[in-house]
Amino acid sequence: MIKKLMMLVLCAFMLGCTPKEQYKLDYVTDGSISQFTEITDKNPSIKEISLPSAITFFENKYSGVMVFAKPDSRYSQKAFAVLNQAAKDAGVTVYYVDVSRKFYKTDEEFTQYREKVEEFIDVTYLENPKGGTSLYIPDVMAVKDGKVVDFHVGVLEDYDIDVNPEMTEEQYKKIYNIYADLIKLATAKDTAK
Repeated sequence: MIKKLMMLVLCAFMLGCTPKEQYKLDYVTDGSISQFTEITDKNPSIKEISLPSAITFFENKYSGVMVFAKPDSRYSQKAFAVLNQAAKDAGVTVYYVDVSRKFYKTDEEFTQYREKVEEFIDVTYLENPKGGTSLYIPDVMAVKDGKVVDFHVGVLEDYDIDVNPEMTEEQYKKIYNIYADLIKLATAKDTAK
């Protein structure tokens, strides 16, 4: 009798400990994650969300790692394989926005989405050749309570995909550690109150 009771208590405890989706976001079910051929994982830790969901993420003051990229970018391809591994190792989900998708019906709607998301992520923009700033990809950002607290754009300055398509072990470790640090920053619990 005691063994059965103990089993029931343990089962209830385990059910309460199963990971649940942290946020209510619109996931893209025909997601382009499968187009990231560098990811061989059958259950990647990167989940695609819509641009409107990215805005919701910031407005609702969520915390986590978000990446803006697109599957036809060779640098995004390389970055995703490493980012996915860092997320897997940390047991977290990374939220991905495909910047090449059109989540709008009219130009006005696009302008609204673009302007709204820029309010949150323009701190990650880099100078462009025209003297302004632009979003460059992949743009991986640590978001804490709806604010970008740190980010990494591109892969590595010393990595040239045209010269050597495969990263060296040292390059892999370096970008992995950058992503792992962003994940830690975004998921760290606030202890000071």
